Amino acid sequence: MRRIQKFVHRNMKSSSSINKVLIGFPLGISLIITGIIMVTINASEPEKKSGAKNKLAAKKELFANKEWYKNQEGKEEEFIGILHYIPPVKGVIGFNRSNPYRLELLNKKESREVHVGGDIAILKEYDKKKVKLIGKEVRMEVEGTVHNEIWPAFLELVKDKDPS
Repeated sequence: MRRIQKFVHRNMKSSSSINKVLIGFPLGISLIITGIIMVTINASEPEKKSGAKNKLAAKKELFANKEWYKNQEGKEEEFIGILHYIPPVKGVIGFNRSNPYRLELLNKKESREVHVGGDIAILKEYDKKKVKLIGKEVRMEVEGTVHNEIWPAFLELVKDKDPS
């Protein structure tokens, strides 16, 4: 088992590497090897201590390296405000665009939807926190509804200034 773990860590950098190894094996053997690889990868990840409160990262890269973000026109800007999570409405029919986060802008009396590319959990721990999003302002129209969105590349926690 130890040799398999070493082999996996040395050679399995991507799913294409796994596919190359599995070519030529019968289906049953391929499934067993895949299972061993998945157990090995999961076992090698650092364990999170249960009950220990995770410290909120002060800075977080979000979508800066995603192709859909890079290809979106517009310049990067800073948006500072309070981030709010709003659970998606279930049972809506159609191509409804739903962004579960809104940023209540501090310097303006308005809020903007925050696009998370389908990764709803990515900002969950920042709910009701004062943040600075660095990203692009995108105006999207879906089924006659205009969405003024922020497509975030990075997030930073904003600390209130010390009054002294």
